Amino acid sequence: MKLSEEHIFKGYWWLPTNPNNKVAGILTYSPGERMCLELIGGFENAQGEYIGLFDEKNKSIPLIYGKDSNAKEITLVDCRSSFSLNFSADFPVMRYSARMLILDKHIGDLDESCEYTAYIRFPELSQWAPPGAIEQIVSFDQAGKDIESSTFVLPTLRGEEGVIFSVTCENDVQISICRSITYNSGELSLKPDLEQYSYLEIKRPGVGMSIPDIFHELYKFQQFLSLATKRNVQFESMYLKDPDIRQDFRDGQKSYYFPIHILTVQRPVFNPTKLNRNKFLFRYEDMPDRIPDLMAKWMSDSDNLQPIKSHLVDSLVYKPLVGSVDFLQVVQAIEGVWWRFREDEYRVVNNIPKRKKTTLMTILQEIQKALSDILKVSSMSLDVGIQSPDHKLFPWEYLEKTQKPSHVPQLHSVK
Repeated sequence: MKLSEEHIFKGYWWLPTNPNNKVAGILTYSPGERMCLELIGGFENAQGEYIGLFDEKNKSIPLIYGKDSNAKEITLVDCRSSFSLNFSADFPVMRYSARMLILDKHIGDLDESCEYTAYIRFPELSQWAPPGAIEQIVSFDQAGKDIESSTFVLPTLRGEEGVIFSVTCENDVQISICRSITYNSGELSLKPDLEQYSYLEIKRPGVGMSIPDIFHELYKFQQFLSLATKRNVQFESMYLKDPDIRQDFRDGQKSYYFPIHILTVQRPVFNPTKLNRNKFLFRYEDMPDRIPDLMAKWMSDSDNLQPIKSHLVDSLVYKPLVGSVDFLQVVQAIEGVWWRFREDEYRVVNNIPKRKKTTLMTILQEIQKALSDILKVSSMSLDVGIQSPDHKLFPWEYLEKTQKPSHVPQLHSVK
C-alpha cells in the first residue's frame, strides 16, 4: 500500500469508549494533502448530543475505530473535527482529519508496546544498496554467437540469505537492510512481472517497540539515506508484522502474518526528477565494511549530535534555490564536528599553540583528507573566500580588517 496512491475506505466508525454507537462514513486518503473521514451524522454522548459539534473541548479525538467493507479493522490516530450543519436537516456532516491510519488492527493506545517488525521501502534504497538477488544465466549456441536461452534464478532468500547487512544499535534496536523478490505470472503467464528491491527492517527482539518508537528510528535512518543520496528522502510504503495477528496451519505451526499497513500524510519535497545513483555522496558498495559501524553511530541518541546531523543533511540535500542561509548551514555543520571531535587532536599532533586560531580553510582541508576514500569528497575543489583585494582573508576577517560593517562582501560558493 503506497503513500503515493489515493485510498478510499467505506465502512462503519466508532469511538473506543462507545462501540455501540457506529456511524457510516467514508475515509479518503489523498497523498501529500490530507486524510479525511466524513460521517453522515456523528458520534453521540450519553445525552444523545453530537460530540464536537459545538464543544471546543472535544475537537480533538485520540483514536477512532472503524471496519471497512473488506472487514479490515482500522485505527485513526490524532483526529481533529470540523462539521457542516444545515438546520433544516436532521443530522450534521462531521469531518475528521487524521494524522495516521493503521490498517488491520485496533490498537488500545499509540504508546502500547508490541513485538512489531517494521518493513519500510524507499525509492532510493534499492539504488543505494542494490539487492543483487536475481541471477541471469545466458546460454549461447555452439558457435558462441547467438543466444539460445536466458534463465533467471530466483533464490528463496530465507534467513541470512535475505540480509544485505544488519546492525544492533542503542537500546537493542536492530536495523537491517534486506533484499526481496516479487513475481507475478499474470493472466495465462502472458505478462509476467518480476521485481527485486531492497527494504529497511526495524525491530527490537524480546522487548518490543511502540509505533512512535518505530517512527523515531525510521526518521533517523531517513536522514542517513538523505545524507548518502543527497536527496530529500521519504518512505513510500510501510507495514508492520505483529506475532499475534497471524493464520496458523492445522498442525499448529505459524503460517501467515497479516500485514498491518501504516499511512501518514507526508509533505511534498523537492528532488531532481531523475534518480541517478552516480550522484550519490556514497553508496553501500563503496565501503561495505564501514557502513554497519557508521550506521550504528548515526542512529545513536546518546551522543547528543542530532542538531549537527540535521545541519549536515540540510546542507547536502537537493534544493531548487540556494541562499546565504544554506552556506551558513554548511559551515555550522562542518565546524560543529571539528570543534567537538577534531580540534584538540589536531593541535596536539601538529604542536599548535593555543593562541593560534584554526582557519576554516584548514578545517575543510583536514576533513576532506579524512574522508578521502569517498570519491565525491576527494574530488571536490575547495575554494572558500571573498571577492576582495586580499583573497586570503575570510569574510569575518575581511570585515574586521576593513572595519566597514555596511559593506557586505560577495562569497564564493563551496564547490
